[in-house]
Order: sequence, then structure tokens, then C-alpha cells
Amino acid sequence: MAAVKDPSSKEAKELSTAFHSLQTQNQKEAQEEEVYPGAGRAKREHWWCNVFTLSKVKEAQFIKRIKQQDREAKILGKAEDRQRKAEATALKQKEKEQAKVAREEAKKVRDTEKAVKATVRARKRYEAEAAKAQKAANLSKKGTAIVQQKSRPKPKPKRSASQLQGGGDRGEGQSQPPQKASRTQTIRAPERYSE
Repeated sequence: MAAVKDPSSKEAKELSTAFHSLQTQNQKEAQEEEVYPGAGRAKREHWWCNVFTLSKVKEAQFIKRIKQQDREAKILGKAEDRQRKAEATALKQKEKEQAKVAREEAKKVRDTEKAVKATVRARKRYEAEAAKAQKAANLSKKGTAIVQQKSRPKPKPKRSASQLQGGGDRGEGQSQPPQKASRTQTIRAPERYSE
């Protein structure tokens, strides 16, 4: 047959252990009482009850209210900080969007100005080329007439003898020799070269 365990033996062991623990604790307290009379009892009383006066109770309640208000103020402050940060973030985002729109508008204006300038340059270039072509066409038509006129020498007006001598029929009487420049020197050719 199998051995049957007695449940009472387990309980007996637990009781024995608890009794031994209490006995040890009692001996320890007795030794402390011998060394420090009344210390064990004061220690036990301290753990078992706390006596407060009415002023201490009111002070504790006041401190409790202050702590509660501090906690609520911290919670409220954190909520306000989050709200301020959210507003600042929204404001920055709005400023960024406005700056982006302004940059895009400025770019459109610059592009429009560039296009206008390019159109003006192209029109001027076209007009200059057209003027050159027109001038070339006009020159080719007149070219033969100009060449013909240049090939004929122009007749020089003939001077009369009186004009050469400086007098003529002006009614001045005697003719005077032409005046010489004050700083020029007349160079005469040697007689052997003159005829």
C-alpha cells in the first residue's frame, strides 16, 4: 500500500515555524528591554498609532491643498505650453506658406519681365535685320546709278584770270596781292629749274 500523507503534519510544521518565530522575536525584545528600557514599547506604539493635534491636522490639510493646487497649476501650465507651441507652429507654417506664395508671385513677375524683354529684343533684332535687308535692296537698285555717277568725273568750275589775280570785276580799283600767313615762309625754286 502507498503511504498516505497526513495533512495535519503539514499544518503542524507551519505552526511550529510560526511559534519558533514568535519565540525568537520575544527573546529579542526582552534583550532590547534590558539594554534600553522602554524602547521596545515606544517603537511598538509608534507603529500602532499616530496622535495629531488639531493644528497639525489643519496644517496637513493646508499642505495637501497647496500640493493639489500645484499639481493642477502644473497640469494647466503644461496645457497652456502645448497650446502656445501649437499656435507658434501654426503661425510659422502660415508665414512659410505666405513666403512661398510671395516667392512664386515674384518668380512669375520676373518670368513675365524676362519674356517681355526677350520679345522686345527679338522685335528689335527683326526690325534691324529687316532694315538691313531693305537697305541692301535699296543699294542694289541704286547701285548701278551710283556707279554710273561716280565713273563720270565732275566738271571743275573754271576760274577766270581776274579771279586768279585776286581782283576781277568787283570794282575795287587796283588788285592787291594775296596776303601771306604770318608764320609761313615762301620757298623759291632756284633759277636753273625755272623756265
